[in-house]
Amino acid sequence: MKNILYTTDCSKHAEPALRYVYKLCEILGASLTVLNVYHYDQLQAKARLSDEPLVLSPYHEQMEILKNYCSRYLSIASPVIQLNLDVVNNPSVSQGILERVGELKPDLLVVGMKDEHSERGLFAENIAHVLLEKSECPVLLIPNSKRHKKIKKIIYATDFEMKDIEALRYVLPLAKAYRASLVIIHVPVEGEYTSAEQMQWFQELLDHEIAYEDLSFMMLYPGKIINNLREYVETNAVDLVVMLERKGKGVIKSLFHKDRVKTMGKNTNTPVLGYIS
Repeated sequence: MKNILYTTDCSKHAEPALRYVYKLCEILGASLTVLNVYHYDQLQAKARLSDEPLVLSPYHEQMEILKNYCSRYLSIASPVIQLNLDVVNNPSVSQGILERVGELKPDLLVVGMKDEHSERGLFAENIAHVLLEKSECPVLLIPNSKRHKKIKKIIYATDFEMKDIEALRYVLPLAKAYRASLVIIHVPVEGEYTSAEQMQWFQELLDHEIAYEDLSFMMLYPGKIINNLREYVETNAVDLVVMLERKGKGVIKSLFHKDRVKTMGKNTNTPVLGYIS
């Protein structure tokens, strides 16, 4: 994770999330690009309502807003990381973000969640859904009110897929940087009788594929996956949830997993990382 892209609507309510991702980049030694998607027509409408005409071009006007926003909450005069500011004009927030993802090729896209104060719904639930469905890189969902603290415990929800190994390799540098414990969790569905054997097989597989000392495995009680995961997260001081987000249609397993990351992000105050498969 050397290049991280964070999207913001420049609202005060998103300030904790901005600080969170800045600290994350500092610990990972990653560069940070802060992106704001604006719409020229909305800028014009605001100018008319305030009787203050745009002095700068729309691009430079919005860049000035973003720069002032970051200056207010971050030490950008002497940053400890490489910090880039970016603004893009697009009537579709999600499309503007996805275009930048395609151009910048970040290792991680970070978005805020559950903020009713966003004027354009930048971090509304449906926008996050679009990003999870179409992003070319993993997506980290952070509650906008989330303040950074040391990540001590990461859980990875598995269904014993080979793609899980790829996702775990991706998240391993993050776990190492924070010296966090990494717990592999499986929630059996009702009537699933081979979970213990699958867990044993998966554990032996990871012993050969993943080298990390603080790695453990846990099987939760059968039931509704999201409910059981959320209960575990809320009662075990989990700092980050990692899940596989499947792309594609027509495959039963893909459909089964389709909304899991999105639903988890909606129902927890813990950051959720969706690894796009």
